[in-house]
Amino acid sequence: PIEHLIDAAVKPGPPPDKPGGLPYPTHAGHIPLAGLTLKVYVLNTGQRIIDAADLEAFLGKLTGGDQP
Repeated sequence: PIEHLIDAAVKPGPPPDKPGGLPYPTHAGHIPLAGLTLKVYVLNTGQRIIDAADLEAFLGKLTGGDQP
């Protein structure tokens, strides 16, 4: 599953000074996939996420959306 890829890619980072009650990344990393590199994060809530712009580029590549 994608969770295992993210767990293997992320490295600990410093927590922000003032999270303000919103989820924040505690770990960040990169996953090479289909010729792209996706930024991935683990939040303080334990949720694993993929950067939205990177996910959009990946899906565009899969669907041929990046071709003229």
